[in-house]
Amino acid sequence: MYKTGGYTECHCAHCNLVLGHTIIALVDARPARVKCNTCQWEHVWRDPSGAARRRGESADAPLSRPAGKPTAKTGEWHMRMNGRDANRARLYNPAEYFEVNEIIKHNTFGAGLVMSHRDNKKMDVLFESGVKTLVFRKK
Repeated sequence: MYKTGGYTECHCAHCNLVLGHTIIALVDARPARVKCNTCQWEHVWRDPSGAARRRGESADAPLSRPAGKPTAKTGEWHMRMNGRDANRARLYNPAEYFEVNEIIKHNTFGAGLVMSHRDNKKMDVLFESGVKTLVFRKK
């Protein structure tokens, strides 16, 4: 179920990647306008299944995080951040490289823990609000 201000993944033509976006407007209960959480570019919502077909992947290929990834609902963020100093976190910048298990500070999502790398240009980061996909500079 989509809602204004909610989170969705879609293709950002500016970044040329499927990334996390904030929903700005809905039409018929589907996102119509979104804002990229990485580059802050506002654009029309692009169905990620359409982006998958353009890349030659199966339309059935999952574009959301795989089952079993931690979510804020399980308290995973609190457990993993316990005992870590969030004040030493580096400010998130998509042009920089971040190591797995490094703590970052995002302007929108707050403190997060880098959980994994995907495709040498995306990383899954666990924030208190849940896992978000962000881009980073490959090493």
